[in-house]
Amino acid sequence: MPQIAAIGEWGILASCRVPLELQRVFADRDRIVQALSNYLHNAIKFTPQDGHITLSAFATDDGGVRFVVKDTGPGIPESEVSRVFRTPSSFSG
Repeated sequence: MPQIAAIGEWGILASCRVPLELQRVFADRDRIVQALSNYLHNAIKFTPQDGHITLSAFATDDGGVRFVVKDTGPGIPESEVSRVFRTPSSFSG
């Protein structure tokens, strides 16, 4: 069962879907937290009132773990998609 919380006065619902049996991730903890925080911050920033944000994680076929942040926001404008992994990135929304 996912954990669900409301974010502030905007009425955004947030849920977390991570299987209990998910294997450990051997990675730089601070970098993983930083990356997920950035994705979640952007999801909160661009998700409209009464929207929904989901953080999920699942095992990959090669023994890794994939993290996914999904929201009901407008998404990244197609003209800016090529900039996603450049440093630093800022989107107009």
